[in-house]
Amino acid sequence: MKIGHLLRYGVSVPAAALLLAGCSSSSYEYPDAHLVPEKPGLYAVRNDELKRLDGDREWENETWKWRSDLPSNVEFVVYDPSIKRDDTSPDDIVNLYRVGWLRSEIGADGSIQPIVKGSRWVVPETDVARVPLAIDHVAGREDVVRATPRESLSEGLYSLQIRSDRVSKNARVGVDWRALNHDDYATSHCFDRYRGMGERQLRPCGRQHELLLGRDLQLHLVKPYRQTVNGVDQMVIQGVLANSVKQPRRVPPLTAELKDGTGEIIKSWRFVPEADQLAPGESVSFETVVNAPPSGTKTVTVNLGRTITSEM
Repeated sequence: MKIGHLLRYGVSVPAAALLLAGCSSSSYEYPDAHLVPEKPGLYAVRNDELKRLDGDREWENETWKWRSDLPSNVEFVVYDPSIKRDDTSPDDIVNLYRVGWLRSEIGADGSIQPIVKGSRWVVPETDVARVPLAIDHVAGREDVVRATPRESLSEGLYSLQIRSDRVSKNARVGVDWRALNHDDYATSHCFDRYRGMGERQLRPCGRQHELLLGRDLQLHLVKPYRQTVNGVDQMVIQGVLANSVKQPRRVPPLTAELKDGTGEIIKSWRFVPEADQLAPGESVSFETVVNAPPSGTKTVTVNLGRTITSEM
């Protein structure tokens, strides 16, 4: 039977018999390797054995028992031609996320509403759920990478993904999942879905109050300027926050972003205005300073749930 057939049905195959060896210091090298999987896919490595992780729904159901029982030190191999062709670094298109439990849906007014349909297990593709990976090309192969979690994985559910303009694949796996109390896990990794929030629609539970932070506050940004202090080039960003309604409003942290001519963010940071609450009609000035701003900066934005922009 061919190796590709073995992998398709979840049979373990020595990794040394699957990946090409090489001598590059920046690539991962398997001893005595001389073959690669016949088909692109997502794989898990343990004790120098490789198992296929992705497949159709029926195959995933049949193989869930072992895919949900991976060890905490599991490593992954991703083989896909898009890794070689894509202009984006593999670090950007290969990701591992912790799977969360969807508790409820949050309306635009902050109200909590029940989930009426769809899976309750969700993949929040956000920094809070992303697991840091070390990505290394397998020596001699530009389309195969080894993805190693930078720290041992704790018990739970994970989603291994490769996403680019050319490909979208994912595999759900578990680490000691069968031995874990699933209710406790759901409570510890709870998320709410926010209507109309786009890619940021999934947030940890209990943060719906953030939706109301800054509402009815008017942000006015003045033109940034540069100065030199003790020989250090600085950019000074200033503005005013004003409460335009008849009720007090809390003042949230602000996010400043420096963008290049194409609109790409080249630097961002958060800062806190001096006031944490504004009475009706009250306003507060804010200022933030960045040392040695990138030379390619063309636009400065300050974000308060919406973005205010100033050209340089």
